[in-house]
Amino acid sequence: MDFIQICEQKNMNLKIALDKEGNLWKSNAEWQPIAFNENYQGYYPFCTFTAIAATDVDFVAAGVGEDGLPYVYRSVMGGVWESANLLAGSPLNGFVRASGKVNRIVYDGTSRQIFLLCANGELVTMPDCPRCVRVRKVTDCALVDGQIQTEINGLLPEQSTSGQRLVLINERWEKIILNQYEMTQVRASLSYVREQLKKGGFLVDLRKKEGAETDFLGGIRKEQVLHIESEELEEWLSVQPRELFVAFLCEYGTQADEAAHYARRHQFSRAYSLGGAGELFHIV
Repeated sequence: MDFIQICEQKNMNLKIALDKEGNLWKSNAEWQPIAFNENYQGYYPFCTFTAIAATDVDFVAAGVGEDGLPYVYRSVMGGVWESANLLAGSPLNGFVRASGKVNRIVYDGTSRQIFLLCANGELVTMPDCPRCVRVRKVTDCALVDGQIQTEINGLLPEQSTSGQRLVLINERWEKIILNQYEMTQVRASLSYVREQLKKGGFLVDLRKKEGAETDFLGGIRKEQVLHIESEELEEWLSVQPRELFVAFLCEYGTQADEAAHYARRHQFSRAYSLGGAGELFHIV
């Protein structure tokens, strides 16, 4: 077979591949076509695939539809595929859909985020929370390659988590370097936080307890909502397990974002920001 890309889930002894015609294949012993367009005709748009990747738990495939827009699908075993959200934004700032063909997919296992490198210079960040996709223009030409690097030199301590950075290459072979603070999307929707808290963890409200509105937090157990002011956060985190799920909330979102980044810098990989308590300052 003449494949242009192969990726593997080693714990399942399973591989998927992409051929020159934009078709997907899978193998756990011998290669077989996935026949995506035939299987999902009338359900998903016809898609010519352009990039694939493997995460810790599944496969990711990106392609271009007949409308010229990118589409992304995810599958655990390469058989059943689910469409992923590519719409980013909020009611406050408006919404934008990713629009560039995906040339490359980079997965960061530390933050568990997927980065789509696009032909129009867009970088699309897909975090755990499916509603919190981020789309931004990082160059005026196509992104053609990228990788996660561990490098402390040249990064400010407050901008680095274990010295990780995302190094992107555009078609002029110029480097665009994003440090951990810039590359990681820490925002999560209220619905995602609710689901995760069912498994354990805390929502840390950084507002002063007196008069703090909490009606919108319905569905979260009261004992999981802690009121901790910013100056007390370092001490509280110092006695928590690093695998803890923790989401932060403040009045307008700024402090919550900073707290989530601070926790990530201290190896809390499951730290998120819920944004602000105001109706338009968090994603439902």
